[in-house]
Amino acid sequence: MTRSVASRLKAAWWVLWISAVAQWRTMTALISVVTSIVLPAAFLIATSRVAGHGGPDSSTRIVVAVALMSLWTSTVWGAGGVLRRELRDGTFGATVTGLHPPYLVLLGKSLGGTLHALSLIVPTTIVAVLLLRLPVRAADPAWLAVGGLLVVACGTTLGMMLACAFLLTRYGLQLSSALMYPVYLLGGLLVPVSVLPSPLRLVSAAISLRWATQFLVSAAAGRASLVPLGAAAGLTVAYFVVACLAFARIVHLARADGRFEL
Repeated sequence: MTRSVASRLKAAWWVLWISAVAQWRTMTALISVVTSIVLPAAFLIATSRVAGHGGPDSSTRIVVAVALMSLWTSTVWGAGGVLRRELRDGTFGATVTGLHPPYLVLLGKSLGGTLHALSLIVPTTIVAVLLLRLPVRAADPAWLAVGGLLVVACGTTLGMMLACAFLLTRYGLQLSSALMYPVYLLGGLLVPVSVLPSPLRLVSAAISLRWATQFLVSAAAGRASLVPLGAAAGLTVAYFVVACLAFARIVHLARADGRFEL
């Protein structure tokens, strides 16, 4: 029994790894450079004067928000199109009819897309902060590392949900455009959540990036708050469940109704 469980776990990790690597290798489009390098650099340059005059706390919040805005943009244009690209390239059938659970493939590809985006966003942000001489804090590296893992998980599950949503509708491009800026606003990335009207604050509570931002800012200031950490982790788990249910629906439509060509 133990050996069987161990072999299954090993196979699951192998599927995740191979899927993540495959997705990483496909992230060569110009849009990846724009969303992961040009976008954070441009935003930081545009806000450098405000960040510089607002003190270390304000500057840190702006830098964190810009990095997560770039991640969200990369997720919409990258991981969000994973299943559509599989359908276009003729590999969708192998994904949903393979030996391993198809959601593991989607999870791995979303993870690969998130890691690729962060591998560009983080260095770009660091270089921009140094060149612009922005006064940022990093008082608690251990909690910041926890926050980094949280951001990876948030980005991955958001990518899974978007990939399913974009495949279930024929208006994926329009949906991606419609989702971009509302999340900027409601997620507390463009403006603090405190300035939003009360009804919108309730909506923003369901966006994991809002809580991830709050936790990273608190950790950078040396007073890590566990409330936003727990909220972001809980929402990430909820996103994952929703994505798996949506993907199960896609697989059902593909196998039973022939909705998607296998």
